[in-house]
Amino acid sequence: MAAIFIVLASASAAMGDCNHPVAISFAPGQSSTTVSSGESVPTVECYQVIAPSGRDLGMYLESAAKGPSLEVYAPGWTTNCDAAGECNTSGTLMSDPGETEWIDSLTETGAYLIVIDNANGDDYRLTIEIRASGDDRS
Repeated sequence: MAAIFIVLASASAAMGDCNHPVAISFAPGQSSTTVSSGESVPTVECYQVIAPSGRDLGMYLESAAKGPSLEVYAPGWTTNCDAAGECNTSGTLMSDPGETEWIDSLTETGAYLIVIDNANGDDYRLTIEIRASGDDRS
């Protein structure tokens, strides 16, 4: 499913700028990692993770306020943000809007885009896991 998603991002949110998403990396030998929100301001933050086909990719967004949500785009996505912080993201949207948990078996290798909509500026933790297809969450 191809989708175009328009978001408003805070110009001060340099970390996670959708033109330059933060690259998610894993410690040697680890299959999961967790990132935490930056400043507590209303914003949209973007991350990317390189993942291979034939694996499961899972994302789990936790927040006490239950406000932030995530969207996941397949490799081939593009973003264009202007100086005011308005971003257009296009590509294949793999998740449903408003989700806080998402997992899927990957059919292609590449850079997956993770868009966190944090309109209320709530603190959050995003855990990303890559594991063999069918393995249970650790």
